[in-house]
Amino acid sequence: MAHTMGIRVIAEGVETPMEYYTCKDIGADFIQGYLIQKPKTEVGKIKIAYKEVVELYKEDKRKNDQNKIDKYKIEFIEPLREDSTLHTLFSYFQKHQNNTFVPIIDKFNHLIGVVDEKDIKKISYSQYGLALAQNTSFSSKLGSFMKKFVAAELSWGIDKILELYNINESQVNNGIFITQNGKYFGFIGVHNLLLLSYKRNIEIAKDQNPLTKLPGNRKIEQFINDTLNDTEDNIYHFVYFDFNDFKPFNDTYGFRQGDRAILMFADILQKLPKDIFVGHIGGDDFFVGFTNETYEVIYSIVNDIQIDFARSAKSLYNKEDLENGSIMAKDRFGVLRKFDLLSVSAGIIEIKSDITNSFDDILGSLKKSSKLSCSPVGISIID
Repeated sequence: MAHTMGIRVIAEGVETPMEYYTCKDIGADFIQGYLIQKPKTEVGKIKIAYKEVVELYKEDKRKNDQNKIDKYKIEFIEPLREDSTLHTLFSYFQKHQNNTFVPIIDKFNHLIGVVDEKDIKKISYSQYGLALAQNTSFSSKLGSFMKKFVAAELSWGIDKILELYNINESQVNNGIFITQNGKYFGFIGVHNLLLLSYKRNIEIAKDQNPLTKLPGNRKIEQFINDTLNDTEDNIYHFVYFDFNDFKPFNDTYGFRQGDRAILMFADILQKLPKDIFVGHIGGDDFFVGFTNETYEVIYSIVNDIQIDFARSAKSLYNKEDLENGSIMAKDRFGVLRKFDLLSVSAGIIEIKSDITNSFDDILGSLKKSSKLSCSPVGISIID
């Protein structure tokens, strides 16, 4: 309403990135709140530019570039104005014989309803229907024939539109209407919605592990690259987790129990604070990234994760193996031997400044060393 009147809008009390993205999505012109800066009594301490918001905008733009609606999937179905007569409506369907409905807009081009052809057939196909519609004393507006509709803003992106479709599937016979700044823009049919859903699922699969739904290799690589290219004075820690003796467990108890173990560990990691990056490299390998935290705190967190998983994993074993504290299984050479119950190794790398080409070598060495320790292994400080 404010924009219709030419007024710019300030959203107050914005404290989280999600609130910022919501304000951005609904078209707020300005934002105020702790996310930007806490109140200052000295004007000189007010920032000229807000790097945090710039980064949020860039990140959102990267997401939106992948989440954009292909405009060629949007069909423009010519609308009628709300003050149109029944005769105009009959003429519309005669002219557009492939259309089974017509969008109705107001004088501001806002979508206000839809009229289905089937709802006016009884009148239009009657002996005197057209003549009655031409009679101004009988002719009525379209309000009595209009139905509710499901519409989404063009800026919402594929994810929200597909979510809207799934929620309202019983009400959506043909598809979803698209608006831009509240004004009618077009229509996406069910066929194109299914194509968009298929395309989006493929894109999501590239960015997350299909089993745990955690960010996958592409997101992990992006996080590492952003970290290594950071010119600010930040301290980063990378933690690499790897299950111990997972193959013998998987061979003995089957892939379903193996997946349960992986999901169990993923659930433990997902309980970490939201500002900590958690990724699933694949199989039984996981990655966690910390920013501006002390090594002592991270060591304690990682150690607790190891203890928590070792305790939780005991529920995956039968009574006999649990009492023995081990299982009998063949190793990679086919030799039957004893293996300990599931646990996880952890290696920690601390990065304080520019990294060298030895990063992969250091990570590999840490991984090997962590296999020999029940506690987290580190630390490699790269200056």
